[in-house]
Amino acid sequence: MQRKLDGHVNTGELHSRMTIFRAEWAIKKGDFLKKGEKIMVSQKITIHNPQGLHMRPAGVFAKAMAKFACNINIIHNGTKTNGKSLLNIIGACIKCGAEVEIECDGADEAEALKTAIELIESGLGE
Repeated sequence: MQRKLDGHVNTGELHSRMTIFRAEWAIKKGDFLKKGEKIMVSQKITIHNPQGLHMRPAGVFAKAMAKFACNINIIHNGTKTNGKSLLNIIGACIKCGAEVEIECDGADEAEALKTAIELIESGLGE
């Protein structure tokens, strides 16, 4: 792993290496991916709630995502936030008009991503 001059890890490179490692581990373990199968799914979407993801919509999102076994992240301004954590979502300060990427990784990732996108498009109960 390379480091920047200021001592911080280059997260883009780290993410790439982790993805490669996961793929190599899956092959060694015997969990071969089928042609066209992805390791994780993600989709970009714009937040349209007038107040952004404040307490109520963040709670709706976190509660809905907690039902899934996979890891769910909200990527905003280059920062990953746990999509199952109300406090982390509020702490991300995601405002109206912000473009976020929803990233799901795990057993039920496709269903989780579909649900997350539908929730955001519906306004998260507002």
